Amino acid sequence: MTYPVVLGSGQRLFPEGMDKFKLKLEATETFPTGVVTHIYCVVR
Repeated sequence: MTYPVVLGSGQRLFPEGMDKFKLKLEATETFPTGVVTHIYCVVR
């Protein structure tokens, strides 16, 4: 399962009525507990 989390404040990540966009995987990190983080950036 993936639980998206946005850190910070300001503009919404997914505005209402927004078209689909591409994401590029920038980094991953696996912790001893088995939790994995994925960091993405928007491809423009």
